[in-house]
Amino acid sequence: MQIQNNSNYKLNISSYLMCKTEFIIFFLVFVSVFFQLFPYYEGYFIVTYYLPTLVFIIYFSLQIVGLEKLNINKSILFIYFLFFFWMFYGLGSLFFTLNHDFSFTTMHYKFIYFFNFYVITQFLSSESRIRFFEKLIIICILWNLSVSIWEITTLTHLPPSKYYNIPHYIPTGAFYNENDLPAALLICTPIILFMKGKYIENLCTILFLLLYMVIGFHATRIVLITLAPFLIYRIIFKMNLLFKLTALVIIFFSAMYIFSNIPMANFLFNKHIKERVASFGLEANSQRISSTTVRSRLYLISIEQMINSKGLGVGMGNFDNSFPYDRLNETDHVIQPHNFFFEILGSEGIPGFFLLCFIVFTPLLTIIKNKNRDSIFSLLNIKSLTDTDKRVLLFFLFFVISSASPSSIRNYFIYWTILAYNYALTYNTKAYES
Repeated sequence: MQIQNNSNYKLNISSYLMCKTEFIIFFLVFVSVFFQLFPYYEGYFIVTYYLPTLVFIIYFSLQIVGLEKLNINKSILFIYFLFFFWMFYGLGSLFFTLNHDFSFTTMHYKFIYFFNFYVITQFLSSESRIRFFEKLIIICILWNLSVSIWEITTLTHLPPSKYYNIPHYIPTGAFYNENDLPAALLICTPIILFMKGKYIENLCTILFLLLYMVIGFHATRIVLITLAPFLIYRIIFKMNLLFKLTALVIIFFSAMYIFSNIPMANFLFNKHIKERVASFGLEANSQRISSTTVRSRLYLISIEQMINSKGLGVGMGNFDNSFPYDRLNETDHVIQPHNFFFEILGSEGIPGFFLLCFIVFTPLLTIIKNKNRDSIFSLLNIKSLTDTDKRVLLFFLFFVISSASPSSIRNYFIYWTILAYNYALTYNTKAYES
């Protein structure tokens, strides 16, 4: 009896330590993704490159010790193996790639993506944890919007920004590039749209409006067009009259204060905002709208890279290194692919492209299968969809759109964190909707 009690005591201590370790590891991952406060060049690779590798080894070792306690969904377990296969598949390109260092670096990035994905899917194993994660995402959105407003009004930036110590009015939030911020906000938007509660929905609509205004300052057209119908619907149907009037008053007095006290505001409005808005129909007169032409040419070049390499790609991480420099003028000297899927198609060929698609879109196929639908077109029957279905579907729509915003799939961890959240929603649906 005494031996059994000691065994139970050790088991309880082990479970307690494992639970605490999960929370610690989860917060380490979460902070490294959403609250980057360290200089991009000095401490960046130590924090986001080597430290996660060490932490993952420690975390996985702890799980091996208590392996009987793991409760992994078979579908997610399959994706773990698929992720590993995608990570090591590109190493085959070492036989013909131009730069081996880029391939090894990209493989390490994929390992960090897997680490983020693994930790989040393991952590979000219950309804309470999923709801906890959603609240943290809201906090992160507020954090990035606050930083953006600070950047706009003071022309200063956080250490990870490429504009750090450079006076510039474009906000980057807690990211390096100005394109990364709208993309990050876009893929987090479904969480805002489906928050429940009497006052929570109204507050989230105001938050959504503020988010839209910050993205509007960037004038990322495809993101603005994507979110506009959802914002209009929220304001008309999900916001009571008192909150509508409050939002209008806040916007009016905020605008008055900004234009009265910030000299740069008039310049920004006249030179930046107006030019961006006008660029919707004037491609020839706008440098920004020409990005549409640049991106389309980059996509064609990625297809050509895939074809010329007989479907195998030019080598993992070697898209820009294998760029045809005699065509730089066609892309305005831009050599990064600016699309995750076309980047993988050009660098890792057809196999790598389908591996990425399978990793990303498996929950979408699961929703179709679970609802006994014949095809993806049956998802157009909105009434038959649960809130979880709608949220997951919106994420995949926003994922495809936002994947065209960052310059490269390398060093962009937030996608895999939110993807893991959607896997948890899909495969823990019963827990979430109970």
